[in-house]
Amino acid sequence: MSERVVVVGGGPAGLSTALWLRRLGHHVTVLERTGYDDVRLGEHLHPVALAALERLDARALVEPPHARPLPGTSSAWGDAELVFRSDIDSPWGPGRTVARPGFDAALAELAEARGVTVRRRASARAVRRDGEGWRIELADGALACAVLVDATGRRGWLARQLGARPCLHDALVGLAGRCPPRDASRMGDSAVWVEAARDGWWYSAPLPGGDLIAVWLTDAAELRGQPPVQTWLAALASASHTRQRVLAHAPPPRIHVRSARSAHLDRAAGPGWLAVGDAALCRDPLSSSGLALALAGGEHAALTVDAHARGDGGALAEHDAAVQRELARYLATRADHYRLETRWPDAPFWARRHRPELAERPG
Repeated sequence: MSERVVVVGGGPAGLSTALWLRRLGHHVTVLERTGYDDVRLGEHLHPVALAALERLDARALVEPPHARPLPGTSSAWGDAELVFRSDIDSPWGPGRTVARPGFDAALAELAEARGVTVRRRASARAVRRDGEGWRIELADGALACAVLVDATGRRGWLARQLGARPCLHDALVGLAGRCPPRDASRMGDSAVWVEAARDGWWYSAPLPGGDLIAVWLTDAAELRGQPPVQTWLAALASASHTRQRVLAHAPPPRIHVRSARSAHLDRAAGPGWLAVGDAALCRDPLSSSGLALALAGGEHAALTVDAHARGDGGALAEHDAAVQRELARYLATRADHYRLETRWPDAPFWARRHRPELAERPG
């Protein structure tokens, strides 16, 4: 079986790429290793993401009851006071919180309805050159294609198979708890909250249905071998705003630990392939733009693949250059934002961000 383009990874970046490629007339297969029944973090849709979804004719995916409007962000950063910043002036309206992986599953169904082949529980096992194209080995056979797109997220699995190497900038991890509501009739504050603390910072947001997602962001070195739930609860005790918000909910049944580090590939494209989304550049959750950039990045990746297919010999190299330029902008913005918090200059977490030479470099 021969496909023009195979996208490995069926998250927002991969599905956005596939939808745009289909619109441009390409035959596309998406390989998704799950059945969209796994745990996925990243619930905040920045207002810019709504513009990307509108261009995909997919804004219905983030309207109630599938999503919950967000009026803005309340932040205790650089000061103990919680300060609210409204998104009311956004030309796209307020942001959203979505329940993942339900959002991803709905996007996959939309892609299928528009002619994209989405293969669930399809794990790529190996990839090799096949003439001028590629051959991807699966558990139940193989696929051949002309162009590969790596949308495998932070794993960057495909690009690594093709010789790319990750460059890591920190060892940030997220410990996430999903807290059910004690009283479903009381919705509570619907804003995203960000609260800095001595050893890291908290992110919390309400989800459709009333659950609260509360994530403790800290460096791997700060875990000190403790059970995740113990670390999460200890951190909660030092965050007055987030603690009160969490106490209005039932305890989370489980704490999930996920990498949240900033990282990039030493090259985000090569002959006949490119990486998109977190596979190319992983951003700190502080940016609150992961989903928005994944959706918008899919459009750019699709235009690049289309230009390459039409004979533009420099399209893939320009994609790589664009990722490197975005990396430089991102790192500068990240450093500026962390420098705004100065209350704990002696704390290792903040010293690593104020003094780059102290940054933890994971292997």
